[in-house]
Amino acid sequence: MKFASSLALIAATLIASTQVRAADTTLAQALAADPDLSTLNAAVQASGLAESLGAAPGVTVFAPTNAAFASLPAGTVEALLKPESKADLEALLKRHVVGTAYDLDGLKRKRSISALGGNELRPTLVRGKLRLGEDVKLAARAQRVANGYVIVIDRVLTP
Repeated sequence: MKFASSLALIAATLIASTQVRAADTTLAQALAADPDLSTLNAAVQASGLAESLGAAPGVTVFAPTNAAFASLPAGTVEALLKPESKADLEALLKRHVVGTAYDLDGLKRKRSISALGGNELRPTLVRGKLRLGEDVKLAARAQRVANGYVIVIDRVLTP
């Protein structure tokens, strides 16, 4: 009986420490740590939004993968990363950010949410899978960061 209690205590401690570490991770750290989000990370850094997003009281970032960026027309990403395109890049990135922290369960309860870019995002369930609209697939889980969530998506949300 003592062994089972000790094992339960160890498991609870490990779970709690994992949750604390996740909650202490900044948005910038989360993007930098995921190699599949390196294009988004470069875009956030080039736009100058990293600090303001990290300081926001609560955000949800819908994070397009490198493959999502690669599916844009040739030269689009390179053009957006140029200093003279900073305003366009910032506008594009704001289409992926909501000023409220939503996990996946929270999104399932919403019909529509407004992104900082002014666009409406419509969470829907398609064959039991959460999507934005009909087409944009969301990852199976949201990554908790210090001030919200990062949810990986398979498309760039273009105008």
